[in-house]
Amino acid sequence: MKTQALRLIFLVVLLPIFAFVNARSWHINNQSGISADFVDINAAMSSDNVVDGDTLYLGAGCVIGSQTLSKRVTLIGTGWRYNDSPVNPAKINGDITVTAAGARLLGVYVVGSCNIKASNIVVERCYVGSAIRSQSNNLNNVKVLSCWTPYIGSANHSSSGWEIKNNIVKGSSSAATVRDFYNAVVENNIIINTYSGKSILVNIDFCTIRNNIMLCGYR
Repeated sequence: MKTQALRLIFLVVLLPIFAFVNARSWHINNQSGISADFVDINAAMSSDNVVDGDTLYLGAGCVIGSQTLSKRVTLIGTGWRYNDSPVNPAKINGDITVTAAGARLLGVYVVGSCNIKASNIVVERCYVGSAIRSQSNNLNNVKVLSCWTPYIGSANHSSSGWEIKNNIVKGSSSAATVRDFYNAVVENNIIINTYSGKSILVNIDFCTIRNNIMLCGYR
């Protein structure tokens, strides 16, 4: 009995190690003459070979349309606005919709919106030209870190446990720039609404708000 218990403990310990070892990396690029595994994210999501825990790399210079991240993977872009970079950034010339809990976006350049439809998402060091927003109720524990975007918001004031830290949020909205969060942490951000006389934070209840620079009507 003791031997069986030890074997069970041994297998439980090894399972995460096996999962890590089996994780694979995939390269995405749609440029002519460039060898890659997939031409876009949607194609990777449709492949049975891409599974939870894998990593997707967006190749320099590729420009793809709106995409959906439907598996728990890490999507890594080329970053954005690096003037001394020797390569052109990869760009999503539309929206990115995230439907898989636990997915991560790092250094991704998104012209449109980042539409979040699952909990436990990480959006870090990304440029999102339109908005980072949840599109369903009760999407919790999302981290938005070191991003540039004009708007961050949740649906129907129903999401909690978000971490909004170290971002530049510069919008021009008659409503607000950051809104509709419950029990979130809003910290170390620069939050600007260039729409003079309008709100910067709206429906931010039971949240921790500290060490932010907030400006209204500043261009």
